[in-house]
Amino acid sequence: MTPEKVAPLVVYLASDKADGISGQILSARNNEIYLFNQNRPIAPCTVPTAGRRKSSRPAQGAFAASFTPLDRSGDVFSWDPV
Repeated sequence: MTPEKVAPLVVYLASDKADGISGQILSARNNEIYLFNQNRPIAPCTVPTAGRRKSSRPAQGAFAASFTPLDRSGDVFSWDPV
């Protein structure tokens, strides 16, 4: 997005009018504003490292069932920005 489309949201969030909006994930898309879900831990995994160099490979297998599908914006937003 161009600065002209994002700036109004940034200015609003920096103002006193945005009191109470904290820790939120917002996005500007032309004349639309979106609120996104928060990242939260969903699964733990202990990665064994004794006697070998550190690797996150075991975590990949442990987490695979909990991975979020990677949707593209074009798949999610089926309309042109307003």
